[in-house]
Amino acid sequence: MIEALAFIIMLIFGDETINDFAGGSNFLILALVTLNLGGTYYARNIVVSIFVMVRKVILISKNEINII
Repeated sequence: MIEALAFIIMLIFGDETINDFAGGSNFLILALVTLNLGGTYYARNIVVSIFVMVRKVILISKNEINII
């Protein structure tokens, strides 16, 4: 749903930044939901979720900050 809305906004305004942000935020949400619904909070699960979230934040901010 978020991706579809972002795609429509991208088509209207012609700016791809909102689409990149929506795609990256979907991964953030999925990482949190997967961690919480799994019900097992082992160190490996938490570390992998944190790595996924950090990487997606870097990719989201790549267009704005140009850090990579």
